[in-house]
Amino acid sequence: MNCGAQACLPTVDRETSLAAERRARVCRLLIAEREIAGRLIDKIFVSNPLWDILLDIYLAEFEGRLVYQTCLAPGAPPANPHRQSRRLARLGVVERMLDPMDNRRINVRLTPEMRSSFDELMDSLGSLWANE
Repeated sequence: MNCGAQACLPTVDRETSLAAERRARVCRLLIAEREIAGRLIDKIFVSNPLWDILLDIYLAEFEGRLVYQTCLAPGAPPANPHRQSRRLARLGVVERMLDPMDNRRINVRLTPEMRSSFDELMDSLGSLWANE
């Protein structure tokens, strides 16, 4: 426990919260880097749609957002998001599940294994950038 003058909070909860904030910040930086590079250089040189999708799904979890399959490839023909989510599910990277509020929609989230890998990646990048 970490008891201060303000309140007594479990240390693990505070550390977990700080780690989550750092991970979300690193993910936002990666997304911004891709957008800036695409704008200034050319999207053809920095385009990796699957990576962009995974970053968006990862960030959505921190922001409490659901990611619908149809939102995976904005601006693309409607078949693309369905194809991409099925491909990622076959690779064991995401889980697809029916939306309990609307069975026409499919929600997508990272598998626990991929989420753990992304957490480790964001922690490593955060440490690397902090040491610069």
